[in-house]
Amino acid sequence: MDQEEDEMKELSKELMAIPEGADKNLMKKAKDIIIKLRRVNQRWNIPELDEFLNQRQKELRIGY
Repeated sequence: MDQEEDEMKELSKELMAIPEGADKNLMKKAKDIIIKLRRVNQRWNIPELDEFLNQRQKELRIGY
C-alpha cells in the first residue's frame, strides 16, 4: 500500500474522532486535516473522500 494512501486513512480516522463542539485546538486540528486531505485528493480524485470531507466540514461547522 502506498505511503500517501496510509496517511489519508490515518488522517481520516483522526478527523472522524474529533467531536462536534470540540475545543479550539481540536477544531484547528480538524481544519488542518481537512486542508491536507483536500490537497492530497486533488491528486487522487476520490469522490468518497471529497464527500466525507464536505460532511465533516459541515458537522464541525468549519468554514460555514
